Amino acid sequence: MPASRSADDATALAAAGESVPVAGGVLGDALAPGGAGARVAGDQVVEAGRVELTDVKQPGTSDDLRLVEAFRVLEREQISVLSLDVFDTLVWRIVPEPVDAFVLLGQRLHDRGHLSPHVPVELFARLRERAERKARSRVPVDKVPEISLEQIYDEMPAHLFNGLGPEVLAGHEVALEHDIIFPDLDIAHLARHAQDQYGARVVLVSDTYLSPAQLRSVVACETVADLAISE
Repeated sequence: MPASRSADDATALAAAGESVPVAGGVLGDALAPGGAGARVAGDQVVEAGRVELTDVKQPGTSDDLRLVEAFRVLEREQISVLSLDVFDTLVWRIVPEPVDAFVLLGQRLHDRGHLSPHVPVELFARLRERAERKARSRVPVDKVPEISLEQIYDEMPAHLFNGLGPEVLAGHEVALEHDIIFPDLDIAHLARHAQDQYGARVVLVSDTYLSPAQLRSVVACETVADLAISE
């Protein structure tokens, strides 16, 4: 959950050494209000973390305007790699902004007795944002890989957490991320079709501090589980 993320993370098809943009910059428009506590994304309805498929796509087709061209490219090009961003492409969060999840995390830590009772959850959320900025300030901007989630929690006062260390706290955040995301069924359909029909490798990318293992844990759901994700 970076402190700030752009909504136009690129989704690309890689072919013959070139990337073909699929839906970057318009994916954010796919979410629209769907009643109290509900959102509509393509042909799926999401409410309180529940995903309901309202229409089953035929292989190689899509009525999602974001992806029509992507399916056409698959048909006419020799595509070997399908590269997908994780957040706001393969999966979406049920909160408006990534930082809004920090309040939910603070509440979870509080309810489980891991957060000092004298620390309001809103204060935890602000401290979590500040810790990320502080951790980033300690490394060069062009450093690869970037900071880790554990490094972020290492910047937070230890007395807030009743003895929990950075590794355990990072695990709680990863678990929360898993609980508040839902898959984009249209993107998953595209990835599955690329694999099954064309033998394309599916690669996940994310400009985040989450490690590959943590990202896998976040997206571990039934819809994504049958995709052969390449390292």
